[in-house]
Amino acid sequence: MLQEGITNSAVIHQGIARGNDIKLSQLGTENIADISQHQGGKLSGYGSAERAVQNGEGNELNLSMGNFNRAGVTQDGDFNTADVRQNGFSADNVQLLQEGNDNEVLLAQSGGTADIQQIGLGENILNGLAGLGSTANQSGGASMSVVQDGFDNTLFIGQDGAHSAAVDQMGDSNTATVSQSN
Repeated sequence: MLQEGITNSAVIHQGIARGNDIKLSQLGTENIADISQHQGGKLSGYGSAERAVQNGEGNELNLSMGNFNRAGVTQDGDFNTADVRQNGFSADNVQLLQEGNDNEVLLAQSGGTADIQQIGLGENILNGLAGLGSTANQSGGASMSVVQDGFDNTLFIGQDGAHSAAVDQMGDSNTATVSQSN
């Protein structure tokens, strides 16, 4: 773990598990990281945060990982928020890049992959659909690839089952809604 700057905060929880690996770097001011890796069920955990990097001011990362999950998160800019929850023994995989200011990702996974890039200002991926909860949701092997580049773009997404979604939003004030289920 590397922290450089003023008033950065990191809280890391690792449950009774083996194979956990956290690489955290925070450079700047008032960045917050809360990372939890835990064991679930009868198997010992293999959760692995490949990397978490926050550069800038006021970025916040909340990452909760179950077993066999992987995450790579980079936030460059100011006041970006990433809240990623990977549940259970699902082999979830997230690669997340946020560049710019005031970007937000709220993602819950239980079996899926996500490759998310938000470049600009005020981009949002949130609000699961059709009763799936209050965050972008993936389960049952769903995958998504998202690029949002511009200002104030929003994506609402909920996927259940082995579905795939690719969303590119370029420009300003775009909104996309994706809902896929069995």
